[in-house]
Amino acid sequence: MMPRQQGMALAISLIFLAMVSLLAMASMQGALLQEKMAGNQKESQQALQAAEAGLRAAERYLEAGNSGPYDNSAGLYEFVTVAVDPTSVSTAWRTYANSGLAGRAPEYFIERLPYTQAGNESLAVDEPIGERRLYRITARGFGLSDESRVLLQSTYSR
Repeated sequence: MMPRQQGMALAISLIFLAMVSLLAMASMQGALLQEKMAGNQKESQQALQAAEAGLRAAERYLEAGNSGPYDNSAGLYEFVTVAVDPTSVSTAWRTYANSGLAGRAPEYFIERLPYTQAGNESLAVDEPIGERRLYRITARGFGLSDESRVLLQSTYSR
């Protein structure tokens, strides 16, 4: 005659099922976290590319010989004593509408810095030594959402 069972197989299988369920939930959370990190990385790369496109647009604007009125409006600023605050709401930005990027168009502003006198030597073969006009370009780019932003700054000499 067989001994009577006490129901331990059911208890052990329920404990085993609970452990496997917890393990599955932990791996799902890890996968979701990795997916969020990849999405954030994509957003920041998109914003960086947009900001670089804004810098290039501002450089092309200056290369075209546009000297515009640097009257602290329309994204053209005359450097006085303090640099323009790119985080201020009152800062006027120029928009690069033809960027071809998804999301919000990149924006930039240009600060015309005081003239600088070049030294007595030049590394450029055909370039005369003389005064150079410097411009500080600040550009900001956005990812697919407005929450991801990148701010870049460069100095341009003409």
